[in-house]
Amino acid sequence: GCRNPSLRTYTVTFNTQGIGMAPAALTVAEGSKLITAQIPAPTAIPANKRFEGWFKDAVCTQPWNHNSDTVTADITLYAKWNDILMVTFNVQGIGAAPAALTVAKGSKLTVAQTPLPTDIPANKGFGGWFKDTAGTQPWNHNSDTVTADITLYAKWRNASPLTLIDPST
Repeated sequence: GCRNPSLRTYTVTFNTQGIGMAPAALTVAEGSKLITAQIPAPTAIPANKRFEGWFKDAVCTQPWNHNSDTVTADITLYAKWNDILMVTFNVQGIGAAPAALTVAKGSKLTVAQTPLPTDIPANKGFGGWFKDTAGTQPWNHNSDTVTADITLYAKWRNASPLTLIDPST
């Protein structure tokens, strides 16, 4: 008679590397691909961390590829994390500051993320966002990255009420 060969199954476990709570382990048939719905993000993620995906290695250099990777043995997938950092704005007593931002560590800030202060008095011109209170180290949107919680400081110039100041200069 014909016998169905027994289908091998393997266990997929999730290692959150000490952050948040892992999804439950899965039992899957040999050769299975894991669809996104089968491997959800961890839960109970702290506010200062962002989940960046599941990886085949603990140092997170080999992402699990949903389209091509298959389960051929018991495996552990490892969570990759990125730090979430705070960017605050200090208007140095003039006008009103934009709302603080949270961004992933290593992010560049776009111009849209660093808006002008509001309620600027007519006799002041906004001179840009700077990394220091003295206004000598401008934030460079093209090259600067957020590597720690940071405060950006407004630089101001005196302006006559009839003079328009271009903040990009």
